[in-house]
Amino acid sequence: MVFIGTFLFSVVILLFSFDGQTLAAQQKITETTIQNQDKQLEEFNSIANKLNTLSSNIGLIGDLYFDEDDVLHFRYKESEYISNKAIRELINELQKRGIKTEVTNYTFDDLFKQQMIIYEEVKNYYGDESKLPIFELVPDIFEGKVKFSAEYLDNSLLEKLMENHSDVLEFRLKEFSGKSISEKSVKSNWNKLGAGLGIQLTGGSCSVAGIAYKNGQYFLLTAAHCFNSGTTASDGTGSRVRQWSSYVGRQHTAAGYVNLDAALVKIMDNALLGGRYATNGIKVVSDDSASEEFDNYFVNAASTSPAFSQVICRVGISTPKTCGRVIQKGFVSNNWENPPFTRIVSVVVPDDWANYSAKGDSGGAIYRPSANGNVLTGIHVGKLENGHPVFTDIIDVFNHYDLFLYTSSTPLKVAD
Repeated sequence: MVFIGTFLFSVVILLFSFDGQTLAAQQKITETTIQNQDKQLEEFNSIANKLNTLSSNIGLIGDLYFDEDDVLHFRYKESEYISNKAIRELINELQKRGIKTEVTNYTFDDLFKQQMIIYEEVKNYYGDESKLPIFELVPDIFEGKVKFSAEYLDNSLLEKLMENHSDVLEFRLKEFSGKSISEKSVKSNWNKLGAGLGIQLTGGSCSVAGIAYKNGQYFLLTAAHCFNSGTTASDGTGSRVRQWSSYVGRQHTAAGYVNLDAALVKIMDNALLGGRYATNGIKVVSDDSASEEFDNYFVNAASTSPAFSQVICRVGISTPKTCGRVIQKGFVSNNWENPPFTRIVSVVVPDDWANYSAKGDSGGAIYRPSANGNVLTGIHVGKLENGHPVFTDIIDVFNHYDLFLYTSSTPLKVAD
């Protein structure tokens, strides 16, 4: 086992060394790790639900993370423990069951809220998004700090920020050597639509993360930066989108205005014999086969963000399924090549750096494999300048748009 810390994060991450191991052995290790993590999370959720402490709201009182031995920890807020009897009962029961607990002053939610306040203060000072210096904001739950890096910052602004947020803010100047990267490419026509398939847009091609719906309308989930050309409109007049070479829908809406790299293609056009169907399928293996067989299926979308160091996997049209660990959540930066809007992402350290993603994988599904079924966790959106892959948390996207993931095992015709 090899332990590594990046300059972006103080989080200690576990990496496995795969030298000399076969691909099958790598996959076995990942499967075993996922099973072990799922078992611990299920036990935690069972305890929380029995005590009427909703596990879906656990972020308000604490954070879950896996240590270097893949043991689950729960860091709880001391003030909540003192004031809330239900939380004291939860902690006592967790300790009886042998689940590790720790006290903290700030949860991830606390730090993230402070971070976004800092971002708004910086944006208001400079007056316009385009005038901001290149920056990064990271909520660090282990040090209880919001870590702010920028290529420059006016002294008067820095003094004001430190005065307002001295208890949590840590600032440093940083020279950025390059831009974070978005990824694009192409694949083939499918009647049955699902995650891992490709779409062609005015500005290039991307992958699909899954099928979402709302009020009887059905959408392809993808990345907002895939809409960097053409027209986006919710009245059905947006630029047309192809699924390979056949029209499938139109650019409906993109969430860049709320700092989310996520977008919806409304399924409304069809030039493919047989029509278009919404499915819960996941295309894991990227190939040019004429067969419309999905490799796996979604049973749900995540109702919480993943735990720190939890294993997730990614699919897209350019590379096959690859897995990694979530090492940071709520990472905020405007250092993107195309287009340069500020984005909130989660950061991954992959098992296989060379093959985690390539051009065309943007918009693809980030999901949590499980023996109970696969759970959509996010939308892959590219890489940071240091090579770490990043994704948009699906819970933020679904909460913003009030969407639902199509999870039925029965394909539904949505375009003739």
